[in-house]
Amino acid sequence: MRPSQAHELMNINHKQQRSNMLRKLSLLVLIALVLPVAVLAQTTGKIVGQITDAETGETLPTAQVIVVGTTLGTVADIDGNYLIIGVPVGTYTVQARFVGFQTQTQVGVEVNPDYTRELNFELTPGLELEEVVVMYERPLFQRAAVVVPITLNAEEIETLPVRGAAEVAKIQAGVVSKEGSGTLNIRGGRGGEVTYYVDGVKGGYGVPQGAVEQQEMLIGSINARYGDAMSGIINITTKSGSPNYFGSLEALSSTQFDSYGYNLASATFGGPIIQDKLNFFFAGEYSGWADRDPRNVQTPRLSQAILDDLWGAPAGLTVTDPDGNESIVGIPITLADGARLLVDIHGDPDLSGGGLTFDDGTVIPVAEGSTVALNPIARAEQLTDSDFTYTYKKAMRSNANYSFNGNLTWNVFENGRLRLGGTYRNFTGESPSWPREIFSPQTVSRYDNHQYSAFATWTQHLSGSTFYQIQGSWRSYFNESYDPRFERTLDAVWQYGDLDHPVHATLAGYRNLRYVEETRIDDHGTPDDTSDDTEETVQVPTYVRRYEDGLRISGETTAGLVGAVGGARLGFGKSNGHTYRVAASATTQIGLNQLEFGAEYETSVGRSWGINEEYVARIYADGNPENIAGDDPDLNTSGYTNFSDLPTHILARAMGGVGYNFMGTEQHNSQTFAGYLDTSKDKPESHYYQSPYKPIYYGAFVQNKIEFRDIVLNMGLRVDVWDRNLPVLRDKYAYRPIERAGDLGTGLPSGIGSEYAVYFSGNDVVGYRDFDGNFFDSNGNPSGAGDILLNGLVRYTGAQVTEDMFEDYEPQVTLMPRIGVSFPITDRALFFASYGVVSKRPSGGAALLGCRARRGTTGNTIGCSNNNSLLPENTTKYELGFRQRLGARQALTISGFFHQINNLIQIRDIRGASPQTYSREENVDFGTVKGLEFDYDLRRTEGVAIRANYTLSFAQGTGSGSRTTSFIVWIDETPPNFISPVSFDQRHKINVTLDYSLGEGEGPTLVGTKLLQNFGFNVLFTAGSGFPYTGIQYPIPANASRAPLPRGGINAERMPWSNRIDLRIQRRFPLSSGGTITAFLWMQNVLNKVNVQEVHRYSGSVDDDGFLSTAGGIQFIDSAQPVSETLYRFHSQRRRVGLDSIGRPRLTRLGVRFDF
Repeated sequence: MRPSQAHELMNINHKQQRSNMLRKLSLLVLIALVLPVAVLAQTTGKIVGQITDAETGETLPTAQVIVVGTTLGTVADIDGNYLIIGVPVGTYTVQARFVGFQTQTQVGVEVNPDYTRELNFELTPGLELEEVVVMYERPLFQRAAVVVPITLNAEEIETLPVRGAAEVAKIQAGVVSKEGSGTLNIRGGRGGEVTYYVDGVKGGYGVPQGAVEQQEMLIGSINARYGDAMSGIINITTKSGSPNYFGSLEALSSTQFDSYGYNLASATFGGPIIQDKLNFFFAGEYSGWADRDPRNVQTPRLSQAILDDLWGAPAGLTVTDPDGNESIVGIPITLADGARLLVDIHGDPDLSGGGLTFDDGTVIPVAEGSTVALNPIARAEQLTDSDFTYTYKKAMRSNANYSFNGNLTWNVFENGRLRLGGTYRNFTGESPSWPREIFSPQTVSRYDNHQYSAFATWTQHLSGSTFYQIQGSWRSYFNESYDPRFERTLDAVWQYGDLDHPVHATLAGYRNLRYVEETRIDDHGTPDDTSDDTEETVQVPTYVRRYEDGLRISGETTAGLVGAVGGARLGFGKSNGHTYRVAASATTQIGLNQLEFGAEYETSVGRSWGINEEYVARIYADGNPENIAGDDPDLNTSGYTNFSDLPTHILARAMGGVGYNFMGTEQHNSQTFAGYLDTSKDKPESHYYQSPYKPIYYGAFVQNKIEFRDIVLNMGLRVDVWDRNLPVLRDKYAYRPIERAGDLGTGLPSGIGSEYAVYFSGNDVVGYRDFDGNFFDSNGNPSGAGDILLNGLVRYTGAQVTEDMFEDYEPQVTLMPRIGVSFPITDRALFFASYGVVSKRPSGGAALLGCRARRGTTGNTIGCSNNNSLLPENTTKYELGFRQRLGARQALTISGFFHQINNLIQIRDIRGASPQTYSREENVDFGTVKGLEFDYDLRRTEGVAIRANYTLSFAQGTGSGSRTTSFIVWIDETPPNFISPVSFDQRHKINVTLDYSLGEGEGPTLVGTKLLQNFGFNVLFTAGSGFPYTGIQYPIPANASRAPLPRGGINAERMPWSNRIDLRIQRRFPLSSGGTITAFLWMQNVLNKVNVQEVHRYSGSVDDDGFLSTAGGIQFIDSAQPVSETLYRFHSQRRRVGLDSIGRPRLTRLGVRFDF
């Protein structure tokens, strides 16, 4: 062993020991936090208040307060004050009693997570008085909130003209999102920085809307309870059972209004199983689309008759009849492979049999005397724009979704409650491929995705002021992508790519022209006289298959723009994974202090598997064997029908994945680095295995909320630990073993470490480099990279990457202090401010074994830009503002915020790397966001309620996403390190919701009756300034791939403003049985506004890239096929700006709902 190797191994061992010690220490801290009292992320709130004599104002000590339908309650202290802590999120009836006084009940008391609900009672003396029932209304000012909380209850969500948690979040201040997108950019954060919770389950899958009790959105300050999130938190609490049975049925449809085929049906049901002991709740929902992504833009479509004709004969021959008229005749896909055209002695087609006649009996009708060009052409390329119709409904986008949610709440004993729940979702549908959309809409993959989650939450009150929670949760997914024309079995995999299978008949029917020499006798018109016969060599047109099994044909196009007729062979693959999480928290009230601490631990695993359908078809014994002997001389040239008969190294070409065996039938967690790199044919299957990605995350927090009168101070500290649990390349500039400074022996220049890379010119050392990319000359002095790289090269000590070039990822510990304060500045205004550091796991992918080995052995980085050494991303947040009461029922909130974002991911070229430059993700991007938000809230007054907000923000960064800078040509080949507006920097955003609702017996009297009673509508108006984009100097053809040259600053130009009006009109019909039927009309984009969300960067237009107007574009059209202009515009729209470049069209649904 060389000295440097020994030193490297000692270094590696030291780092691994340090990494392991850090893991153990972090776990000890976690256990120490959990052991005193086990706990979870909060899904509870607090009710406080004072009970007084309504006549004298004196307090009523020992008065009793209970939360009806629960085991929660307390008695007032000597000052008449009471506190009920740990109340589950929901809407309750709260009752106050005192001997000799009238009982008072407040109905509809809403409890929100982590907030204090103040509820005072004034009791009237008198034993004979009837109970007083008061309808509770949420106050304008939320006590104990250091920011303005955004919480919507079930009724508010139901009446909005939007549906879904993300859609509800979009209409809040500070949230930017494009129409039809589920990505939320909150206060300048990138997509993916929002964390969802469902019933305390982090990352919980969505639930039916009918199951939602409350949706809370933390858009500004995030308290210390929440980790692994940067931009915001969406916290959904589902309904629970109650002492009385309740439920709903709902159905809505758009089929009578448009062709998008939207349908939805849902049901909920809940109630007691054992009265006051065990309750249940269940919700189920189905939704489906004929086009799940409707857009306000038309798409060219061909009739089924034209498609059938093309699929029966994708190629054709050009025929010119005796009158000079030109036409195309199709070559039927039934023409035998190798069929020869009957020709005369001169090689001219023999048309005497009614047309072109082949030796397999096929006849293509052609008039005698016609001239035929025998080379096949694509018939689809001869279509013109008149052959197409334009529709808003797109092909290949149908889906069906099923979602179920349920829970049980068991009051095990008076102070202990167990809640069990879970969710199941199934999403099935078509996976669109725009290149195949026009000519092969029936060649479409399908997906079948299953999501499962389950949780158990234990809550126990140790006293009236202390409680704890423990939650264990499990999430899992199983996804499949497949060709619906075949079964989803391993046996059927043989046929997925087999051109001889009937479903691929069109692909198998493409023909190429070959000429075969035949020797014929020319009798010179005297068949009876052989004396003048002569032998003639005739070139006979022969039509052979263009494609054969084993060849990838996905790159074939029509006019070089879209997919060819017949589509492509589709694959089969699957992925699955699961996440286990344990979380716990404890809360206690000590005087003015509400202390809370907690911890969580999460581990995940992800697996995937797929086939190489082309290669599987190549080795399949389909009766038409390909020449597979060239793949391996030991292969059976007749092919195979059983995967278990394949040699292991051939099976590795056909299928495989991560965390699965070759055939996807067994899961595994093992791998061997040296075995994977072994190139021998006879190595065992296990040496091909890649273990799945298994990251680890854990964290802990402590928080104190001090409430003194109207002053609230919330202080917290959170610690997160992120462990990628993967090997990390020690020297990112060397992906093969190289000679190190320690190998040179003694006498190294001062400051040069033994692991530094050495650069040689011949046998002379010209410089050194450390792991950070800093270069030094032969004397150890700092030097420029160019001076060393131009004059020297590293020396390789091996031909491929080795395991000792990697070390364990060092778990990253992030400390995040958070503080917020609020206090009144007048009797009508409240000031609030907050500061906090938030962090989340890196968004980049993991470089698994196959990626690491391929990059180090071949230098190939395709699909291999993942970097295991990525660090967590983080944001420092500042916010301050005030909330002003404008009257008894309205308030205005103004807040300002500033975010400093660091460690974002961006692709970078690792220049000077050996054996060659490669690209990988790095923590190099950063950004700043600043803005102002204005929120106006009018509580229902004479039937009208209004919520309005306006956001002015400036979101800037060095990149909008992890691949932003890789799409631009930089003059010095190095991306700049300055900030510019990001692509989701929407400077102005406006949301206005107006809700008008009349109850029973309300509204004007017309013709002696209240015609508008129980009538209501909700209007949502949204508007936003245009998104920025980077203009380019010249148009780039849609079918060309090259990096553009900016014509100005990055994202210096703007798209137009967008606006939209959504509407929901409803009428309730009370039933004598106590239920209610509600009929409603739901319309989105009422005015059918065309909202532009992406443009071509040269023209600034959404539907014209500007190329066809240039000299090059005119030349392209003049020399192209007839269909080219139509296909070019389609190709340009889909490839350059994408389907989401235009917002939603008008969508109208009619629905009915029954509540009981």
